Amino acid sequence: MVGKPQNILLITSQFIDRYISGFTNRYVGLYTYILNNGFARKFTFLTNDLIWDHFFKGKDDSRTEILSVRYNFLYKITSRLFYPLYICYLYKKNKCTSVHVSTSVIDVLYLIRVFNFFGIPYCITFASNSIEMAAYGSDWNRRRWTKILTEAKNVDILNPTHDLHFFPCKQFVSRCSFPYFSELNHVDESVYLNPVRNNWIIFCGSLIPQKNPLLALEGFYHFIKNNNFPDDLKLIFFGKGEQFAELDEKLKRVNSEFGKELIAFANYKDLPEVLSKSKIFLSLQDFDNYPSQSLMEAMIFCNSIISIDNGDTSKMVIEDLGNVLLKGKDPEQLSDAINQLLQNRVPNVQNRNFILENHNPKRFMEYLLEVHNNLAS
Repeated sequence: MVGKPQNILLITSQFIDRYISGFTNRYVGLYTYILNNGFARKFTFLTNDLIWDHFFKGKDDSRTEILSVRYNFLYKITSRLFYPLYICYLYKKNKCTSVHVSTSVIDVLYLIRVFNFFGIPYCITFASNSIEMAAYGSDWNRRRWTKILTEAKNVDILNPTHDLHFFPCKQFVSRCSFPYFSELNHVDESVYLNPVRNNWIIFCGSLIPQKNPLLALEGFYHFIKNNNFPDDLKLIFFGKGEQFAELDEKLKRVNSEFGKELIAFANYKDLPEVLSKSKIFLSLQDFDNYPSQSLMEAMIFCNSIISIDNGDTSKMVIEDLGNVLLKGKDPEQLSDAINQLLQNRVPNVQNRNFILENHNPKRFMEYLLEVHNNLAS
């Protein structure tokens, strides 16, 4: 039986490259679920203006104290000590039992050091299966995460198979990664299950080498060069990043070669509508793709998935459910997978059911409350 923590101080923010991050969506949804089901009396929710406007504006719930902070402004005009001390003040003022830090936007390392000094029970979320995955090729990020995991006392790890055992922190491993929570889930059920699908292929993610957007384009190009393809075929990119310019140049050449717009960029705000009409979602990153916010969004909208078989990805992308796992970064193999999945004439409802059954709020709620009862005791 899971106990009932009295008051959790939850710290979250949005990432730079998405309107509202996966972390934020999931934790906002989770805290609402916990309160509405009577598993906690109160939350203190520290967030920023963007998230306040998106989720909480015009709402009044006495069980929740929501504090809006301009992180960037606060960080620039104050020392690194002020922000952690402000968190400690909120913790004492609101008689919190524990703190959960769900973001890497703020400097987590300084929070950890202050929490350790004052003996405040806390847990930070690590959403990768290794330092290498978290670093995404950056030496600075690699050093940063090594320090964080070395100095942190409690870490919430989202990947069931991870290589962090050599760090001294106490590690809690989620039974189901994050549950699915997104601004995309506020649409009518019929939209998710839309039976009329275009032959659209979606890539949603940072346009950086580790995510392989160029592989997506190369595999698509190989397909259209060597196959008869439907008139409505299109590859649609959502995202920003260092490879945007190169990708833009290449897609323009492809469109010019075929005399029509076969590849395009789109705005993230249009993602729900596009996913409700598309067939295939590409998830091609070099590292473990478990868990993935955009991947779960695509599956909720009944898209079939093509993904590279790295790490725990196969725990979410199940080939028997109408998906394809690639064994490497081969454009021809990707082309064959596209050809295979374009034959599907109905939405992939099996993918939607898998996420609803295995990545639901109840499973993750039970896990998270176990963690915080452990911290509070």
